[in-house]
Amino acid sequence: MRYLDEYTTATLRAESIKESYIYTNNNMRLTPEQVTIIKKAGAETFGDTARIWLFGSRVDDHKRGGDIDLLIETEETDVTRIVKIELAFMVKLQMQLGEQKIDVLVDYPSRKVTPPIFEVAKQTGILL
Repeated sequence: MRYLDEYTTATLRAESIKESYIYTNNNMRLTPEQVTIIKKAGAETFGDTARIWLFGSRVDDHKRGGDIDLLIETEETDVTRIVKIELAFMVKLQMQLGEQKIDVLVDYPSRKVTPPIFEVAKQTGILL
């Protein structure tokens, strides 16, 4: 009987977590809290004008798990400063979201070559 109770509790907890995920454009697997954390960390590090896209497996509700793929568009032009800001952003996310795989791409006005993945992220991703 105890096994059944533990199983039932675990199942209910999983259902609760599943229901707490939000789906913007019917396709986002992040909780409202995770979205808020990402947006706040972005504003605190890259500034209020930074734009953040979620892309990759987290925008496909038919997939499971997956890392959090983010594209950040900033007005900052100094590459050295961008690297420091990106590290500060990652530290904030890891501390608030917990240890998980998070990939961050940063686009900025002084970039000489824009990799194709940036355009894919904007076209297939969701602007947070």
